[in-house]
Amino acid sequence: MKFEVKIPSLNGTARLEIKTVEEEGRWAAYIAFASDRILDETCLMLGHLGIPHRFAGATEKEAENLAKKFLQENYQVVRMVW
Repeated sequence: MKFEVKIPSLNGTARLEIKTVEEEGRWAAYIAFASDRILDETCLMLGHLGIPHRFAGATEKEAENLAKKFLQENYQVVRMVW
């Protein structure tokens, strides 16, 4: 799931995506820049921008929904790209 959001610290619009992975029996959703960079580097960069990048949930859908809710409540979502 990809989003185009306005990020004030970047003075513009960025395309972000939510990636889900299973970690030790729980699910985590990561917000990362939609690009060819590896997940760890993009998450580190988002952390420096002040954007939380990891959301944990009991199910994949719960983790993904937490990340999606965070983006929608804290940033102006320009459009969602499925």
